[in-house]
Amino acid sequence: MTLSGPKVNLEGLEPIELLPASKASTYIQQREIEISQLDGDPLFLVHDGQSGTSDEFLGDAVNAIRSGDGMEGTLFERLMKRLSQGDHTVRIWYARNDPDAHLHVKNCSTYEEAMHEFKKMSEQTPFVNIRARLAV
Repeated sequence: MTLSGPKVNLEGLEPIELLPASKASTYIQQREIEISQLDGDPLFLVHDGQSGTSDEFLGDAVNAIRSGDGMEGTLFERLMKRLSQGDHTVRIWYARNDPDAHLHVKNCSTYEEAMHEFKKMSEQTPFVNIRARLAV
């Protein structure tokens, strides 16, 4: 998951941290210019604090949806709610073996639409691939 726009206060959302794309994995570094041109800058990897990716907190939200518990209160949902109070673009994708997977995303223009698509994709597809423009 990448985030573009102003750095956000992550207090209470630990262990999530924002890594500048230039300091993230080689995979993200190789896509930094392209994603920044599409989404804006500065560009960050939303790091789960463990895996070098966003997999842990995204996977927790997907699993909560698939188990019927819903994503309310998950770290992902709380992060997205906080981001919706600013001017950010979020891009979520599963790289798989597709070097252009970051380009194959459903565009969403509101927090509500992004959360709806995240839930729908979690229920109906093996992967969640969305881009959301979150602005007040």
